[in-house]
Amino acid sequence: ICNPTSFHIKSIKKIIKNKINILIEKPLVSSSRDLKILERLHKKYKINLFLGYMLRFDPRIELIKSKIKKRFNSIRYANFILQTYMPNWHPWEKYTRSYASNKKLGGGVLLTCSHEIDLATFLFGPASEVLCTRTKSFLKTNVENSVSLIIKHKNNITSNIILDFSSRSVNKRNFEIIFDKHSLIWNFSTPNVLIKTSKKNSYLKPKRDTSIDKIYFYQANDIHKRLKKSASGKAFNKLCLAEKVIFAAKKSLKSKKFVRV
Repeated sequence: ICNPTSFHIKSIKKIIKNKINILIEKPLVSSSRDLKILERLHKKYKINLFLGYMLRFDPRIELIKSKIKKRFNSIRYANFILQTYMPNWHPWEKYTRSYASNKKLGGGVLLTCSHEIDLATFLFGPASEVLCTRTKSFLKTNVENSVSLIIKHKNNITSNIILDFSSRSVNKRNFEIIFDKHSLIWNFSTPNVLIKTSKKNSYLKPKRDTSIDKIYFYQANDIHKRLKKSASGKAFNKLCLAEKVIFAAKKSLKSKKFVRV
């Protein structure tokens, strides 16, 4: 399923009754109401749901996850940043007509650019509360174009995330995990993971190709393996960690306060 996000739940309802396994382009759905509907459907029909957060299968992310597992207690916080310019995504299309620009289609940077939120929950676990603020943008849309989030994870790690699809001058995607004595830096455009200390820099080199085509291939292999296993409620809870943060962040935009996830 890869139609505009607000149409996901309608497509799922049609397909799931036939007990067909489903791969859904991220994010799962566009509202907390639709998420509750999907959870009920999943419990009833017990199919496998797969979600298109392909960056989980980036060999650099897998390497980082294995490294932080050994030193999890020494992690202080992480900074994520995505800066891109949405009008350039489809140059043949007027950007104001794009699904990303329209609330009714499930647009907005929180839903459209949710990979960083997913990576934060994938690496550090479920969130307990979220604060989200809207930052200045000159794009003419009816959705949030640029936001700053503070995610407090249940294990006391904090993720600071900037999502901006109105960045005309800077194109950037990276994150840094801050430990007591060093930091790990992932950059989408570089093949290795940088380790920074006060004395020197070094690199972690993945054993597999990190090109974007290969990352999709690794995801497809994982889906093929998991199709042999039966679906479970626990799998659904893990699947929608990012979506729970997104919907809490949307509430926070209105209340201007921390919102429990």
